[in-house]
Amino acid sequence: MAIRPLNSIAGFSTGDPSVTIIQANGDINTINFTANGLVNLGNVGNVNIGGGSNGQYLKTDGVGNLIWDGIGNIASNRAAPMPYLIPTGESYIVNENFQGLYSQAITIDGELEVDGILIEVPISFAADPTQILFADNGNPTGNSHFTFDKITGNVIVPGDFLPHANITQNLGSPTNRWNDIYLSNSTIYIGNSTISTDANTLVFTSGSGAFLEVAGNADVSILQNGNSNIAIDTDANIVFGVAGVPNVLVLSSNGLTFTGTLDVTGNIAPGGIKTDNYYYANGAPLDFQQPAGNNTQIQFNNNNDFGASANLTFNSSTNILTVTGNIAANNISGGNLVNANFITGTLTTSSQSNITSVGTLSSLVVTGNTTAGNVYANTGTIGAASITGTLTTAAQPNITSLGTLTILETSGNAIIGGNLFVNGNITYINVDTIQVEDPIIVVGSGPNGAPLTSNDGKDRGLLLDYYTTQPVSAFMGWDNSNSEFAFGSNVSQVNDIVTFNNLGNVRANTVLANINGGTGTFSGNISAGNASLGNVVSANYLVSSSGCVSIGGAVIAYGAGNAGIFNTLATDVNIGFAANVTIGSTTGNVTARGNLIANNISTSGNISANLITGTLTTAAQANITTVGTLGNLTVSGNTVTNLANANTLLTQSVVSKRSAISATTLTVVDSFSTTDYRTAKYVVSSKNDEGFESLEVLLIHNNINSYITVYAAINDGGGNTVTFSTGINSGNVELRATGLAANTVINLIGTYVPN
Repeated sequence: MAIRPLNSIAGFSTGDPSVTIIQANGDINTINFTANGLVNLGNVGNVNIGGGSNGQYLKTDGVGNLIWDGIGNIASNRAAPMPYLIPTGESYIVNENFQGLYSQAITIDGELEVDGILIEVPISFAADPTQILFADNGNPTGNSHFTFDKITGNVIVPGDFLPHANITQNLGSPTNRWNDIYLSNSTIYIGNSTISTDANTLVFTSGSGAFLEVAGNADVSILQNGNSNIAIDTDANIVFGVAGVPNVLVLSSNGLTFTGTLDVTGNIAPGGIKTDNYYYANGAPLDFQQPAGNNTQIQFNNNNDFGASANLTFNSSTNILTVTGNIAANNISGGNLVNANFITGTLTTSSQSNITSVGTLSSLVVTGNTTAGNVYANTGTIGAASITGTLTTAAQPNITSLGTLTILETSGNAIIGGNLFVNGNITYINVDTIQVEDPIIVVGSGPNGAPLTSNDGKDRGLLLDYYTTQPVSAFMGWDNSNSEFAFGSNVSQVNDIVTFNNLGNVRANTVLANINGGTGTFSGNISAGNASLGNVVSANYLVSSSGCVSIGGAVIAYGAGNAGIFNTLATDVNIGFAANVTIGSTTGNVTARGNLIANNISTSGNISANLITGTLTTAAQANITTVGTLGNLTVSGNTVTNLANANTLLTQSVVSKRSAISATTLTVVDSFSTTDYRTAKYVVSSKNDEGFESLEVLLIHNNINSYITVYAAINDGGGNTVTFSTGINSGNVELRATGLAANTVINLIGTYVPN
């Protein structure tokens, strides 16, 4: 028969008193759970075992009991704790400090992340105990000389211990230092320098070749280089040997012992000098404690003893050395004042003004300057390269040479046998009468009569001072600016350039000249072979003995050949007929009060007219300042203009005359007022170190903001060379360029459309 499943809402219990074995929620409470066969508890997540701490594991005692224990207490797994089963969905990280060997297989259903290297070690490998394993073609292998002692922690290396790269790794660190380094008698290399041993000597050699040895024994340490050394005894003396000579300098607890000569180039400033054994050079003792003489008296060697005298003193307050007797010396150098009743030999001073009196000298030679109130020489000669002040002599012929004088005054006559050269700017001759024998006076040449090599722009002539109601200057001479002789009754001059305030009159009996110039007034008749009249001629009669008046060699004719100057009664005047007619000067104007009708008018000057019909041809179009309103304007050459207004402009080409602009960052390359134009179009050519580019820019503004679009860009393959932006600044629309590489230069042509 079949037994129906048992069911209890409160669970199942056994025993007396009863013990609940199965709780109502399905949990089983039991003290011992014995399974005689294989029991499958399902996933690890379905098994919950109470007790223990985080990270502990269940350990069996070998008789069936389980207890909680720490991972670190697993003898076979102490090097690196590792679960032997990682379920699906879980992960386990083995940190670097837990690396080691695992003797049991690891089943991984989840994820294993190793922060280091995971190596599968086979059961057998070619190595003995203590040998460190390394990979040999994939097989774990050991070496008898490459071992590790797990008790002492020592590692024995059979070969060199090298870093993996040059000048990269350190041996130890500031916080983890090696205790001792044991080396044989070889060499330690530190950079280019070395430390080595030679028997019992330690040798230091620098990279530049400096050499120093440390030798000695337990009692004395010796630092030596060649035959020179320093020996330091244990708790005793320090001895210096130099160039093979021992004991040159000995430092002991009693002081310093020096053998040889002590040369001191500087000063010695001791706190005190012990003079018990201090001697003169001659061997006599020196006694500083008993000076001779009185205060300010100078000490000297007096028969191997200190001596002093009132005739030889020094005052430290005034720095004056006083010698009552004579001083005999090859040279005496005194920085301050030297007073002496008598000086023999040569006296030399840095400043001769300090010599107040020298007595009677047989001879005085001064190579520098001599400054004195008066210098008298009753007999003999005074020779000097330069004398300042006034020189007075009884007989001036004795003066053979004066050199350069500031002022020379003579109360009598001055006779100059040679030439007189005056290098000053102004020469005053205060005499009533001056007479010059030379028939020709040269004015305005170069220094010492040298010919001129260029036009200095200065006038030449005589400036005559006279007085009316005030001082006035007149001038007659050469007017350099007009290249003509001129007479002025009232002039002024600055830097030898004369300004004519009023021209002067010239009165003469007869004037033989070609009169060609300004206005002239003649009260009588003018009789001349030829009269060249440049301006207006006003006369009652103009009489020509030949019956004609010519201008530039051409005859002025009237009617059938009658010649003359015509008044307003003339109806027609024919000038020149088939001949060429030249009217006016190169600088003057020709004025026609009525209309001027001609086949062609050719002039080198200016033509001013209210209306010109026909064709106007000029040698230089820039001379045309205004042409009014033209029906058509045909230009066969180039037209250069700042602004051209036309309904239609027909041209073969338009060439930009703008200068090239260097563009850096937001460089303004064009601007115009917001009131002038609304739209602008630019054709741009740009270049820089990267290449060349051409593009077009279209711009518009609304008086507040401006906008652009850049299009039709083409380059030589080097990429874009410039970018553009725009903005309004102080009422002006600006086109701004920013170069994209070094040495960006642009040029452009602008087309503008007004509002």
